[in-house]
Amino acid sequence: MLSSTAIVNDLDSAISLSQKFPDFRFVTLDGDLAEGTGLIESGSPVADESLFGKRQLLQEIRKEIPIKQNELNGISQKNFRV
Repeated sequence: MLSSTAIVNDLDSAISLSQKFPDFRFVTLDGDLAEGTGLIESGSPVADESLFGKRQLLQEIRKEIPIKQNELNGISQKNFRV
């Protein structure tokens, strides 16, 4: 699998080379990927600063609160017994 993977400086180079050498996959230093099939994947996600993105993040955090509270309670009980 890695024998057909090359590391390149930037996404433009990766796209250009993937068109010339479709049997290879090209990965940038930032983790972006370009394949000869036309597939392009971003390596580092950008934070979604839209209202929808912030709302989704808030919902995920709210789901984590009870889980983290239980973990904290468990730690507190262990420390209290000692």
